[in-house]
Amino acid sequence: MNSALLYDSEVRDGTASKTDLSFLLRGLLAEFRATLPSGHYFPHFVEEMEPTVAIYANVADKTKLECKFERLARQWLEETKYFSSISDIISHPAHMRIIGMGRQAIPWILRRLAQRTELWFWALSSIADEDPVTEDIRGDVQEMRRSWLDWGQENGPF
Repeated sequence: MNSALLYDSEVRDGTASKTDLSFLLRGLLAEFRATLPSGHYFPHFVEEMEPTVAIYANVADKTKLECKFERLARQWLEETKYFSSISDIISHPAHMRIIGMGRQAIPWILRRLAQRTELWFWALSSIADEDPVTEDIRGDVQEMRRSWLDWGQENGPF
C-alpha cells in the first residue's frame, strides 16, 4: 500500500502520530528532491509546503471524536450547500449527530465559526441551551456569528 494512502487513512481515523507524520513528510520531501534535475534546488517549493506540514500535524493530534465531528461537519455542509430551506439544513442527519455529541462539540463548532461563516447557530443553541443572539441582530449572519464567538470567549473553555 502507498504510504500516503496509509497515512491518509490513519489521519481520518485519528491514529496517526506526530512521529509517523514527521517520518512520512521527510520521506515525501526526499522523494520530491530526488525528482529534481541534478544541481537544481527550488527552495520556494519547500517554503510552500510548510503550511501543509502544519495542517497535517494538527490533524494528527485530533482525537477520534474530533475527526468524527470534522467528517460529519464536512458531510453536512456538502450535502446541504444547495438547500434553501433552513429547516431542511438543520434537520440533516449529520447536523443532528453533531448536536448529539453534546457540549464536547462546542469548542470544535466555535473554532469552525471563528474560521468561516457557517450556520452553526442552531446546533450551538441546542447544545448550550442558551442563545446570545438578540432579536435585533437575528438574521444578520455576521452579527450572529460575532455574538456566538463572544459567548464562547465569556463561557469557555469547554
